[in-house]
Amino acid sequence: KFLDMFTTLDNLHLSLEQVLHGEAGCGDARKRIVDLQKRFIHGACAVLWEFGLQVEVQREGAVPEDGGVLKLVSFVINYLKYLMSDLYRGTLAEVLRIERIWRGGSMQEAELSNVVFHVMESLQKNIEHRSQMIGEPALSCVLRMNNYWYIYTRAESSDLGELLGDDWLNEQRERVEHIAIQYQREAWCGVLSHLSMEGLQGGAGNARTKELFRSRIEAFEEALADMLLKHSKWWISSPELREQVGVSVLNFIVPAYRSYVFNCGQLFQQKVLPQSQLTAENLELMLMSLFQERPILVQKSNNRNQSFNQQTNGQVTNGSN
Repeated sequence: KFLDMFTTLDNLHLSLEQVLHGEAGCGDARKRIVDLQKRFIHGACAVLWEFGLQVEVQREGAVPEDGGVLKLVSFVINYLKYLMSDLYRGTLAEVLRIERIWRGGSMQEAELSNVVFHVMESLQKNIEHRSQMIGEPALSCVLRMNNYWYIYTRAESSDLGELLGDDWLNEQRERVEHIAIQYQREAWCGVLSHLSMEGLQGGAGNARTKELFRSRIEAFEEALADMLLKHSKWWISSPELREQVGVSVLNFIVPAYRSYVFNCGQLFQQKVLPQSQLTAENLELMLMSLFQERPILVQKSNNRNQSFNQQTNGQVTNGSN
């Protein structure tokens, strides 16, 4: 509103000068218009800087239980895109430039960029604070990925992204990639920890060793089931990001599982593997369904040899059938 009023008053000032140019007794009217312009300029600048401060400390609204995009993030990005559009960008830059000169600053300083970067830094602090309110570390990573990806994709190829620059945009994409690695560690390292060869290699024909292998497969299945159940309530809205994360998890889990099953099959001469063991292909299907509306879940059973609802009936001895 301040920008709209500034534009209207600026047009009025120009029209008044054209109509009353050289006329006596117009000084008071000109002075009143200039005073109003100063008020609007100071008001607009104060609101912009205060906006950044309010973004940082804003805590209203629940954190999405599915790790989705915060309402504040979507509001701020769309608001900034609106301000950076042709409708307001020129006026906003002019207002900031005038206010900077009044404060004794240089006309060459990129005041508009400073304001926008200030708001984006405040938004990042808010995201980090809200993510820390989540008790589940993996879900905290999902929320951060969703929100930073939203910022990156909405700003890219827009006037806002042009102002922020390619370096800043690349930093946001790299941030998402870094968080994805953190998510993978928080969510899936515990699941893989059950696929250990420790204690197996020294006694292939030992009944205790065979039981140890079976218990580890069972523990892996249980951990996988629990993690997939958690993920059934989580959401990644971007198809591109969803696929990237899914492929990354698949490449992290499936080769390790395939190798473990193969090595144990060789160790026990393919005689003691569970008859209905999860196949690598079905594991791939489960992992690629992560963050989908209808993910493939593990169907738990009291029968340890009937653990998964997407398995085949044939025996898997090397994880590649």
